[in-house]
Amino acid sequence: MAATKPRAYDVTTIFDTSLTDLQISAFIDDAWDLVSDLLFGTGLSDSRIERIAKYLAAGFAELRDPRASEDRAAGTAVKYQQRSYLDQAIALDTTGKLRAHFAEPGDARTQLRSVTRAGPQETEAVVGEE
Repeated sequence: MAATKPRAYDVTTIFDTSLTDLQISAFIDDAWDLVSDLLFGTGLSDSRIERIAKYLAAGFAELRDPRASEDRAAGTAVKYQQRSYLDQAIALDTTGKLRAHFAEPGDARTQLRSVTRAGPQETEAVVGEE
């Protein structure tokens, strides 16, 4: 049996979102292309590849429709991007290829940048693993 691409329903069962199935499907296509390029033929089971693709698609969707925590201090709002779905996809990939793909050049950690407009100023927070 060959690995099969997740469906929008598979992603929305793990990620509560207001995105449409069509929007989710675009993220699934991107995730599936990446998983196909990096993980097919590496010895990972079809089931694991399918789960990685599902969490990766949810992670991409999460960047578009973030579920962020918000801190308020001195009238300034700063939102920190949650990245649990991308982290889950990376954790499921025992080959380390996804972690390497998302690592900054010359850096051994993955990073996502979250920029939030707070009044006239823009705040940027880098969230990543050390």
